[in-house]
Amino acid sequence: MKKISLVIFDMDGLMFDTSRIAYKGYLKAAKKYGFEVNQDIYNYLTGRNEQDIIHELTNIYSIANEKAIEWRNEINKYKKSEINRLGRVYKKEGLVDLMKYFYRTEIKMCIASSSPKELIDLFLEIEDVPNLFYSVYSGGELKHSKPNPDIFSNCCKELGIPVDETIVLEDALVGIQAARDANIDVYWVPDDLSDLPSYEGTIKANLKIIKKDWRKPTKQFASLKTIEKYLENKDIKNI
Repeated sequence: MKKISLVIFDMDGLMFDTSRIAYKGYLKAAKKYGFEVNQDIYNYLTGRNEQDIIHELTNIYSIANEKAIEWRNEINKYKKSEINRLGRVYKKEGLVDLMKYFYRTEIKMCIASSSPKELIDLFLEIEDVPNLFYSVYSGGELKHSKPNPDIFSNCCKELGIPVDETIVLEDALVGIQAARDANIDVYWVPDDLSDLPSYEGTIKANLKIIKKDWRKPTKQFASLKTIEKYLENKDIKNI
């Protein structure tokens, strides 16, 4: 049986419904600059920090760094505009209940996100998320972002909790890879963006890079709510 002492939350797409905004930003930039975008490409890129996304844009589209920065700035411009317009990023269903469940069962929680610290703080504030996290780790604080395992490994080290007593909650493929490479069990809650369109574009992505053989999650769930239901039927301290 596995003892659970710590749960690490990813943020974008896991805690908040930001993936739709981000994907629409990619679509807008793709139509402006003529590059191909679909969910496979988005899933390959999402979950990384800004520096790594720009690097991967140059890699998969074989473009100059300056052009990748221009594309990324257009994506971020849309995201910022849309979040300002909405004034929300919308908590995922079951988030607060799951957090309270872990709190009641005396399991520590932290956030480990590739987003900048100021953005993490902003989203937590505008969505009025309860302050139940022991710590918040940002990809901007580390040399390597997901899929590098450092962000998760460091979280466990700083809290003094063994990786084999930890679970990561993730929506991104790079997050799954990072958690597994850190020898941490990971529960995957994939974002369903199947209703959103693709854009063909004339600048094509390198499919050999996109079709990476990612590591598999420990378990897959439809929502945060279903994670709570699953754990309620287990001995949460030993699953």
